Amino acid sequence: MIFRKPELTMATILTGCEAGRMQSVGTMQVIPLLSELTDHRFVSPLGAEVGTSGYGVVVLRNATSRSVLVPAHAAYVVEQAAQDHALAKVDIVPARHEVKFRDAMCVQQTQGGLIRAGSHRFAILPVALRRAVHASTSKDYSRLWKPIRDFKAECGLTGAGNLTDFFRAFRRQLDEFVAEFETVPGQVGAIVLIGGRVVGVERAPSHEYWRDVWEPLIRECYGSHAIREAAVADDGDVSFRAPIRREGLTDLDDLEAALMVAEAEENERARATVRELIGLPFAARRESVCEEVGLYRVENDRLQGQIAREGERVLYASLVTSAKWERDRAWTAAEPFEI
Repeated sequence: MIFRKPELTMATILTGCEAGRMQSVGTMQVIPLLSELTDHRFVSPLGAEVGTSGYGVVVLRNATSRSVLVPAHAAYVVEQAAQDHALAKVDIVPARHEVKFRDAMCVQQTQGGLIRAGSHRFAILPVALRRAVHASTSKDYSRLWKPIRDFKAECGLTGAGNLTDFFRAFRRQLDEFVAEFETVPGQVGAIVLIGGRVVGVERAPSHEYWRDVWEPLIRECYGSHAIREAAVADDGDVSFRAPIRREGLTDLDDLEAALMVAEAEENERARATVRELIGLPFAARRESVCEEVGLYRVENDRLQGQIAREGERVLYASLVTSAKWERDRAWTAAEPFEI
């Protein structure tokens, strides 16, 4: 695969954003990205009618007056007796148009049947499966079955390539991620860390759009990854929490001060990790153009994913760490950048 020479950096992708107060629960940290640069031309697929017309073919009908920006790796896991599907890439469905996505992937190996058209909640694939989509050159609708089986096995589950098995087994833990992390006013994105390591960077075109995609991201995409990371950790611990210094604690005021010090230390560690990413260049390949918005596949040694870009402005980005980085765990400091 041939990519053009690097033409954008993480700083480009995050232009116009500032970091909010970090949220930290257990092994996961979320740094909200805040911005007043919003674009209300685009809505999420929540209001669209979605179904399948064949295995590997998802039909999305947009009856609204605004364009639907389909997030990368949106997945439809339905209660019907039908095979669940996921989409392979970010895309745009113009107002009052219907689009057939013919490169979709089945994510429920042993269930037959087509999804009846309707307004369905969407999930976003777990990080490990998003990596598998990025690495695959196949267009076969069954191409995720083996990665799903491998993902389930890492989390202690057996059986066929049915993603719904994982979601059912860990429903309680996934729901807890939704309860523990909240969107904040002005938020258009987030940098997500697990165990102090960046695992994803997300940016949406507007506050409204972000509210729609946040639950699928924190629950199925990154919540699933946190469960996997805990399962495969060598020492069973991927915690990033700073220890509370107990020396000299005599009352509640001392304890509160110690907690504040520990929180500040965690916050600075996370921000230092993020600063290492800011200057990294991405190779980009434009895959399509819709309504003057270019849809690109982007990657470097650490992160890979997709963006939507109009001129120099990035409207949407969804990036996860690469499998290569996961194997190497190698960090090289880049040019410092205040965030």
